[in-house]
Amino acid sequence: MVEIGSTGVSFTKVAREWRCKYAMGKDGGPGTSEALTRAQALLNEYLPQLKGLAGAEVTRIVCGGCADFKVIVNQPAADHDTWKAKGYAPEEGEGVRRRGGTLKEGEE
Repeated sequence: MVEIGSTGVSFTKVAREWRCKYAMGKDGGPGTSEALTRAQALLNEYLPQLKGLAGAEVTRIVCGGCADFKVIVNQPAADHDTWKAKGYAPEEGEGVRRRGGTLKEGEE
């Protein structure tokens, strides 16, 4: 268990969150959103790599009201530094962050 100084806060897992806003579809809802379709396609492309991280759990959260698309990668604290040392690939090294601009028409 890792503790944060003398705060009384301790943890066993570390999570990293990727998030973006997507544009609603032509009908004003998420069901016809091309941006949401692209966001899911990008996640599908990298999901096997993310699931291959030591002890990782990957959760996708989509809000149809506020147009949030989030991916949370949660893994044991003991395994986190290995991923960090690799630049959080594919987030940085393979361009998920850079390509994320194609997921949204609005701002983060």
